[in-house]
Amino acid sequence: MCSSDLKTPNFDNELLKKTKIQLSEKKEKIDYLNNKIIELSSKINSLRLKEKEDLEKKNRLFKIDLCPTCLQDVPDSHKHNILNETESQLVKTKRQLSELTEENNKTLLIFNMEKSLSTELESKISALEI
Repeated sequence: MCSSDLKTPNFDNELLKKTKIQLSEKKEKIDYLNNKIIELSSKINSLRLKEKEDLEKKNRLFKIDLCPTCLQDVPDSHKHNILNETESQLVKTKRQLSELTEENNKTLLIFNMEKSLSTELESKISALEI
């Protein structure tokens, strides 16, 4: 056995070890990104529900002539105050939805890139092990 035969397996083993470490790091990052996507999706769904409830509240308010609690007439000024407050909340919710959706899209893009790199590393490990 010559010395060049000994160097090649050592080099491959080192490369294999490094590649496995890189794959492990990618998988950790993928797990983190996946959790972040789940968290963002949850927040987005929650905000969409809030937006829907605010829109329903706004629509219901137009139809109310008597207060359901005290059975007194609901003045138009009071309706407008509540409507303004609801509109303000809707604008805030839409802005938050937009920001979270953009962040979620960016995170999904990074997630897909990392997933692709992980697949490449797995192929490289398979090739090295053969």
